[in-house]
Amino acid sequence: MRKKQVFCIICVIVCAVCISLSIVQYSYARSFLNSMTFVAQDTCFDSDTLTQIVQPEADDEQAYTAAAWHQSRNQTIIAEENQRSCQTDVIALYGASRCILPYGKNLQTDQRDGCIISEALAEELFASHQVEGQKINYAGHTWRICDVIKQPERLFLFEAAVLLEEIQFDHISVIIPSDASRRLTAERFVSRYGLSAQLLRLDFYSSVQWLAEMIPTKWSDFDGWKQNWNEKKQEMQLVAAAEKSAVDLLYLQYVKHGYRFTGAAVLVPVLLFWLYKKLYNGVMILGDTNETCKQKTHQCKIQ
Repeated sequence: MRKKQVFCIICVIVCAVCISLSIVQYSYARSFLNSMTFVAQDTCFDSDTLTQIVQPEADDEQAYTAAAWHQSRNQTIIAEENQRSCQTDVIALYGASRCILPYGKNLQTDQRDGCIISEALAEELFASHQVEGQKINYAGHTWRICDVIKQPERLFLFEAAVLLEEIQFDHISVIIPSDASRRLTAERFVSRYGLSAQLLRLDFYSSVQWLAEMIPTKWSDFDGWKQNWNEKKQEMQLVAAAEKSAVDLLYLQYVKHGYRFTGAAVLVPVLLFWLYKKLYNGVMILGDTNETCKQKTHQCKIQ
């Protein structure tokens, strides 16, 4: 009986640890869902529209907190101090960095030479991660490091307001107002600025709230169910085929870890129970065998 109690305690501890770790990973992932990202459909967004979105009038009460950005793969950046260089993913940002990166210092458009760098790149370029204030050369300009982050491991993000006319911005990320519907906010945003853009529904990977969008106004509206399903199917195909940024991949990494720990919370106790049954039955069989041998030995002695 004591062995069974010990086994149950072990299973409970394993489940609790796995569930706790999954909750932590999902909470990290959800922090990335405070904003939503649009990708340009036909051509990149023009600079005039971006200026209206990113730098609205001061008295515009319905303005959004937004940032336009473009990612370039395998770009070379150079440390001004020692001329060391390395290759990394680069995100050119026009707007507040909080729109795409939910932690660290928030770059603004008035920090026209500001940038954020990952610890791994800082160590590679400067042999230290305490490099705030150091300068990096990229795209013919010099950028001053304002913050160093641990994740993503290889990322260089800079405020690109001075390059607004040169860079082809193809993404816009918008902070979602508290308690607002992601879908309705997206429709209003696109309609207000007349954008030719599609919403990347990254929330499909870690949230089930989008299932409520499947429900038509009337439950008996079968055409509505079909139309909503087709819309969600297209959105799923779009987000699956879209090129993921370094920040998007970090979000998906947290989601994947959450799935793994959730699965472990279910599977590990089952495996432990199976192993316990195997061992317990083995001990019982071995005990019965020994008892039988003792009885036979005792009978032989009597005879």
